[in-house]
Amino acid sequence: MMNDKRIDWDAVKLRMAEAEALIGRSLEPDPVRIAELLHQRAVPTERVLGFWLGDEHCGLEITTVAEIQPYQRCTPVPGQAAELLGVVNLRGRIRPVLDLAGMVGSKGTTAEGGYVLFLRTGSGEIGARVDRVEAVRSIRLDELTDVSRGSGQLASRFAKGITRDSLILLDAEAVTAALATVIAPAS
Repeated sequence: MMNDKRIDWDAVKLRMAEAEALIGRSLEPDPVRIAELLHQRAVPTERVLGFWLGDEHCGLEITTVAEIQPYQRCTPVPGQAAELLGVVNLRGRIRPVLDLAGMVGSKGTTAEGGYVLFLRTGSGEIGARVDRVEAVRSIRLDELTDVSRGSGQLASRFAKGITRDSLILLDAEAVTAALATVIAPAS
């Protein structure tokens, strides 16, 4: 038995021409999409380590953080500032550990545990105790809002800004300078 259906060659040619036009358009650069991609690449971002100081959600540039260790007891140093929790032996080197929450004006917690972020400074590494540590993430610097809009107790001199999800980006230079001042106060 033969099929009586005939092929409509004009309809086939029309569909082929439409497909060819679609393929041609898909290969042409889309100026709107290109502009969008270039804008996204031009937006300054920062990779930060998120952590908690009590109820304050904070972050520091990852390039400032040399190492993270679980907080363990420190050896007290008599006659030093209250912010200095003590010193620890880190692979044969004595490192000071400070209460970061107390330094930046956050309520923080006094509970045992937490972590120590060893921050890079010009004179070595200084430990800063925090309550919890999160993952490293990228934030867009153009989306930071003024720190005075936050509801927390954090001193604004230590903050660069606040992200949409309320992470307070700390100014690493201001934080490490303040920590270093406690270790070696100006005479």
